[in-house]
Amino acid sequence: MRVGIQSLPLVMVLLLPYSVAFLGGWCFVGSLYCTIALVTIFGVMFALRGHANDQGKRVVQQRKDKKEPPCFRLNTITSSHFVEKVRWALDRLGVPYTEEQDCGILGVFLSGRSVPVLIDDATHVSIGNSSDILAYLYGKFRDDERFAERAGFLQRTPQTVQLENTIDELGFLIQGYGYHYLIHDKDLVLTFWGADEPSLPIYQRLALKALFPILKLIITKVFKLDDRALALKRETRIKEIFAEMGGLIEKNGGKYILGDEISYVDLAFCALGGILMVPNNAGGTAIPAGMNPQKYESRLPQALKDIKQCLLATTAGKYIMDTYESDRL
Repeated sequence: MRVGIQSLPLVMVLLLPYSVAFLGGWCFVGSLYCTIALVTIFGVMFALRGHANDQGKRVVQQRKDKKEPPCFRLNTITSSHFVEKVRWALDRLGVPYTEEQDCGILGVFLSGRSVPVLIDDATHVSIGNSSDILAYLYGKFRDDERFAERAGFLQRTPQTVQLENTIDELGFLIQGYGYHYLIHDKDLVLTFWGADEPSLPIYQRLALKALFPILKLIITKVFKLDDRALALKRETRIKEIFAEMGGLIEKNGGKYILGDEISYVDLAFCALGGILMVPNNAGGTAIPAGMNPQKYESRLPQALKDIKQCLLATTAGKYIMDTYESDRL
């Protein structure tokens, strides 16, 4: 679910401690009354909205009998390698979708759900987790005569599932490793989260800046960012996975990780590993909007610049850059 203005009451509740700490008790009382009023108003609004949705479902049900193109909504954030994994698959599949972008990790913080999230408007199905989304797309389109041929790259086997698990591990390792070096640069992190991106809702950008101290604390605890030894372990494991993928690429003749054609495994590895490589055409996720590659590179901590150069020298690193050039649609 996209983070909308309906999250405002929760944001106000979370800001109450700040009201007391910095502005005194009277501000706390005022904020409390405003919060109660907003919760009441929004409760009535959602009750009415629920009734309207029930009416709308009847229209959608009528459409299901018609051979209309599928339409999806993809909930995203400004900079996410897991989002790029799904976006790339949707682009290659060729199905129409719209992207609903939110700021940073507000979705996790306010709704408990991370991105990407894919909403199938035809069936009212909502799927989270990038691997589950790709599995859903394959199941939906493998027998659809309009998309079956294009959906072949999503075919799942025990080997591809095992490799995808390893690649997803890489994605989480990169998150923890990157935040270890980035989290103390407030301006840079807020830029990555979209706080300065004018296309995003103003209330989200304001909430992101106001909640940054809390978000920083949560991320630090969840990813154990204060643990220097863990950061080094993550770096070692990242390089091990790159070496593993590089070995498979070389064994397969240097073109793809498995077989003679590109598969979702290739897309997953390039998308998740590519966040460190900053390919020029990375679907808008590796480079936040409004930042050119040179400016982006100059603001990175030296450790992230160093690991990029190290990985670029590997078979897998070169493969990521080449695949973005040849196969990113």
